[in-house]
Amino acid sequence: RRASTETRTTVSDDPRRGVNVVGYLSGELGVGESARLMADALSAARVPYVTIPVVNHLQSRTSATYRASTSTEIMGTTLLCVNADQTPEIVAALGDLAEKTYRIGMWYWEVEEFPASQHAAFSAVDEVWVATDFIRDAISAHAPVPVLTIPPPLPQRGARSDGSGHRLGLPEGRPVFLFAFDYLSTAERKNPWGAVAAFRMAFERDEGPILVIKSINGDRRQQDAERLRLLVADEPDVFLLEDYLSADDRDALVASCACYVSLHRAEGLGLTLAEAMAWGKPVIATAYSGNMQFMTDENSFLVPWTPVPIPAGNDPYPAGSVWADPDLAVAARHMRTVVESPSIAAAKGEAAARDVARKHSPAVAARLIVQRLAELSSDAAAGSRRPRADNAWRQVKQRLPLIRRR
Repeated sequence: RRASTETRTTVSDDPRRGVNVVGYLSGELGVGESARLMADALSAARVPYVTIPVVNHLQSRTSATYRASTSTEIMGTTLLCVNADQTPEIVAALGDLAEKTYRIGMWYWEVEEFPASQHAAFSAVDEVWVATDFIRDAISAHAPVPVLTIPPPLPQRGARSDGSGHRLGLPEGRPVFLFAFDYLSTAERKNPWGAVAAFRMAFERDEGPILVIKSINGDRRQQDAERLRLLVADEPDVFLLEDYLSADDRDALVASCACYVSLHRAEGLGLTLAEAMAWGKPVIATAYSGNMQFMTDENSFLVPWTPVPIPAGNDPYPAGSVWADPDLAVAARHMRTVVESPSIAAAKGEAAARDVARKHSPAVAARLIVQRLAELSSDAAAGSRRPRADNAWRQVKQRLPLIRRR
């Protein structure tokens, strides 16, 4: 049912009292995982929170699980874990709940230029939180509201998987290089063709290693999906997995790989890279954009890059802005190192797992969240909170039934 304060208790005016977490909590996509991770951080901080799942415009599968709240209280702060382009519509759908609380947009963006088409969302929030300094730099250049780097915890390693890819139809006993992506996140940005080219530079056919490219939503981007299928049609060592997997099979796939590869052109954060690192896997990745928030030369195989203009046809990213062209020859050399020097690869993986667990845990993320909520509470008590910007979202006449509360 549509969010409405008519059937709820009064709203707290203390931001520390709790957070309403609004987002794609059941969605199998990066921004949905970010919302779930922020809820994990709030739980680690023992900050009360209410979960409000969003379903509008969601094209990905909605089978992800999360810890739904049972509280009926409206908290003093609303954390909108949806991107800027959908924020005004969702704020309008939330109605009085959003109007009476302090609104924080938890936004992601993947390239250096935050275009004017996204700027209307500033009027729907009081401040913006971002996962990386890369996103902060892109958004803050245009922001009339505070923009703060408040990273979510990175995915932490779960229960041990048997590591078997056999049930997924993959050959056994061969080193697996893995890359996973969502076609809805734009294939050109994710650059699976770069991974194929680097792999072919690194290894002769039937030499032993295989490349597995796991994708979802190819049916919604059929031209890109067919381009990749044609590229690997004559590649006996490249395997495409094009369906959604269960959580157990996804874990098994990551656990079974020898190395994760992401020759992306830009990332806002890079959750799949962090997930592989949490499993102690060496990761080869473009040394550019949001993943540099948690990747270093000590814990990863980093690939140099050169800046290139974004070509037309890659909406929502503005044509002519900059993203990366990774050096595929260096990536190929890293792949050979993984196979020929397993001790070096293992050391990278161990450092990666250690850094994710120690530096990017829910407890670490919780400290930053609590600190910021305390600052907001102090500002509210002193009457020094910044006046809300012109709320253009009020002009939205129809509140769509996009929000349901659990």
